[in-house]
Amino acid sequence: MKKHSIIIVLTLVVSLLFGTLLVTETLVNGDNKDATIEESDLTKFSDGETASSNVTPRKTPSPGPTTFLGIVTWPGFKIQPRENYYAQVGTNVRIQTKYVKVVESGRTNFQWHGYTPGTSNSWKELSNSKDNYIDVTSDKAGTKYFQLNVEINPFYRIYSNMAAVHFSEKPVDAQKLDVSLDNDYLSIDENFNKVSAFATAKPDPINATGKITFASEDEDLIQVNEETGEIVQSGSNKVGTAMIKASIKKSDGTEVIGHAPITVGHVLTGPNFVYAGKEAKFKLNGNIDTNNFQIDWYQKKGSTESVLVSNGNTEITIPVVNKDDDGAMIYAKLKNKATSKTTSTNSIKLTVKDIRPIFEVYQFIGRYSSSIFFTRAKEIKDLTPDYDLMHALIITDQSEDPNISWRLGTVYAPISKNEDVVSVEIQNRPQKYIVKEINGKKTVIIPDFGVKHKSGVEVKIRTTVIKDITEEYYEYNPSFVAYDVAGNEFIVRFPKNTATFQMPDEPEETPDPDNSSNNLEEKIKIDPAHINFGKHPKSSNQEIHMVKKQDKEEMVKITDKRDEFSPVKLSVQSEGPFHKKEDKTSEAPITFKFITKEGNDVNLRDDIVVKRTKEGQPLESIKWNEFEGLKIYVKHNQFDDGNYTTSLKWTVSNAP
Repeated sequence: MKKHSIIIVLTLVVSLLFGTLLVTETLVNGDNKDATIEESDLTKFSDGETASSNVTPRKTPSPGPTTFLGIVTWPGFKIQPRENYYAQVGTNVRIQTKYVKVVESGRTNFQWHGYTPGTSNSWKELSNSKDNYIDVTSDKAGTKYFQLNVEINPFYRIYSNMAAVHFSEKPVDAQKLDVSLDNDYLSIDENFNKVSAFATAKPDPINATGKITFASEDEDLIQVNEETGEIVQSGSNKVGTAMIKASIKKSDGTEVIGHAPITVGHVLTGPNFVYAGKEAKFKLNGNIDTNNFQIDWYQKKGSTESVLVSNGNTEITIPVVNKDDDGAMIYAKLKNKATSKTTSTNSIKLTVKDIRPIFEVYQFIGRYSSSIFFTRAKEIKDLTPDYDLMHALIITDQSEDPNISWRLGTVYAPISKNEDVVSVEIQNRPQKYIVKEINGKKTVIIPDFGVKHKSGVEVKIRTTVIKDITEEYYEYNPSFVAYDVAGNEFIVRFPKNTATFQMPDEPEETPDPDNSSNNLEEKIKIDPAHINFGKHPKSSNQEIHMVKKQDKEEMVKITDKRDEFSPVKLSVQSEGPFHKKEDKTSEAPITFKFITKEGNDVNLRDDIVVKRTKEGQPLESIKWNEFEGLKIYVKHNQFDDGNYTTSLKWTVSNAP
């Protein structure tokens, strides 16, 4: 029987500053006195006036301000009057506003107007109301309406929303207070830390007459305006979550309280520590509207910047992080669609750690009664029947990271066909095992095997040599197969041991007059061609076809010079894992796949018949188109870059 090998080589290579105008927020400009409207200014309001659906503002309210990450680009009311205020007769109600403008230039004039029902010109200018807030009181039940006019210069005016203040004779107590925020995240990062948030509180019933006030429960983190509910950072540059408290007093002096959380942190958040092979998710926090901003995601390695996603949303997922992503900076750039101004977020530096545990492994062989751990023998010779053998496997977890350790897997320990298993022990305790033939080798299988972090495990496999010795030499190559934290299979291979056995005396051979046993060896020559799968980037779950030559060319050149053509078969089988040409211990998770003409998917780890002849038919060469079903399968990308190779064993044998 003639055997040939062919080498297959697989190569895998894996290899702002934006301009704006000055912000000015005007709370008080000019006279700092409280602007209180005395009852004398309200005598024209009819007694008992109630809210009317047909009451309209004196002037159409102006649009709100335009901002870019908290920077004002168009003036307006940042805080508008509430639509409705409720109070008991005789109490004071403050209507508070906040006007923001682009630049501090010229004087800003405020003028409040009140609505007087029943007159031809019902809106009247109110005296002593020249500020951005107004205090209102009444000694009679009824509803009063107010609107603020802001004059920047004689030609430019902005008008607030209309506010209705409802006074009732008796108090109405709140039973519940719901608090909500227009933005529950504030960023400490430069270019993003000018954004504020606002709290609103809705009592139940809605017409509760108590005064609502706001407070921060962590003023080192955030501060809140008691009257308006505006929330700003404290300036401490701290991060964390604080509670905003709103309270409303009842007529008996007790309070009804509500809460809402707000977080202070970086605008971009995500993991800075990732295991290789796992995904990484990043998020932009706060009120970032993709209708107003174009968001582009970037990765920077050294000085090289590359786009991850263009015109994306506020979240991004990198599905598989590789070892070569270690040290990469992840960030986003926000472009204002109206002004084309761009700013960058904070960056997150990735630290990528290998998810495969690091093991130290040993294998020794010796007589069962001897101290094989003392002798540390790697080979044993001249084994005879009934010889008691001990195979010792030692595996120690040397991983620095405990999170990737304690991976349960399976030990595969092929043994010679000359041996029978007597027992298996782990740490001197009996262990369950299975003996099964795998790829033509008698194999001891130990399932559910694991090694704790920074711990070692000792496996003893005791065998005895059988009487009918059939093979003279054997190499022992055990392995531990498990899955890492990303679900990728990894294999730990033990160093090999060897054994030689004393073969029984062979009987004298009967002469073969036809010399048929030598026909295949002498008469059939096999010359396989080199198979190349080319150069590819590493990728998980990837199928790669071989680099095909012309169909007429020969993949396996066969010369059959037999005088008589008896039936024969040609089979092929892969020999060992893919490994680096220069380092056989550096392996890759690559296996062969072969699709037969019948469409069946077979594994070349088994001996697969690819061609048969009939009586009187010579064995002919195989053309490339006859073998186009040959592929390789890359299970995952957690292995080193480089050129990888393995062998195919071609065998010609007599066919029945």
